[in-house]
Amino acid sequence: MSKLIYFTILNFFLINSVYAENNKFLDMVQSKVKQEMKDPDSTKFQKLREIKNSVGESVACGEVNAKNSYGGYVGYHLFSYSSDGIVILNSPKDSDYYRNKFVYDKSGCAGEKEEFLARNKDMFKNYCSVAYELFTDVIVNNKSNVDAITHAMNNYQKYNLNVFNKDLDKAKIDLLANLEQVLQSKETVKKIKKDKNGMFKAQYMFICPINMEKNYIFEK
Repeated sequence: MSKLIYFTILNFFLINSVYAENNKFLDMVQSKVKQEMKDPDSTKFQKLREIKNSVGESVACGEVNAKNSYGGYVGYHLFSYSSDGIVILNSPKDSDYYRNKFVYDKSGCAGEKEEFLARNKDMFKNYCSVAYELFTDVIVNNKSNVDAITHAMNNYQKYNLNVFNKDLDKAKIDLLANLEQVLQSKETVKKIKKDKNGMFKAQYMFICPINMEKNYIFEK
């Protein structure tokens, strides 16, 4: 019985020690976030929590609200505090929104999938590369849709693109839908066929990952 009491008391102190450390971290974060506000004393927090991201960093996530210059509350906005600093997600119309969204996702606050994509930005480029090869297989190499999509799905798994869609049947449908859109555009088909110097592919590979990343952000 005495051993049980000893371990119970020991566990109580250990748990409270960890709780105090967590509180200390979150208290520090709240203090720093308040300094970013127009009216620090009016700052309110909700859904405040500490997480460990995929690289083992302690990160604070939550929502923050404070009064603006006119004395009115602006509404709650997502924020993160990580080794990359504090980011507060305001309107997508803000010039720094995409930069902040990238840092927020990278911190781990948006979830494991979003963090993985933020830390592996080549995923967007790889997806676009798989899609473009599918187009050229059908348009230039005269492969059947079946052979072309089989090759594309092999590449999809090779590049671990199931982070976008783990359901391979749905992933295949998405790629075939992209192919169908391209085939319906006579101008695009013509450009792919005549792209001997690779200029059109270079343009596609520049624009596609950017658009894909933006669309991915807005869909969440």
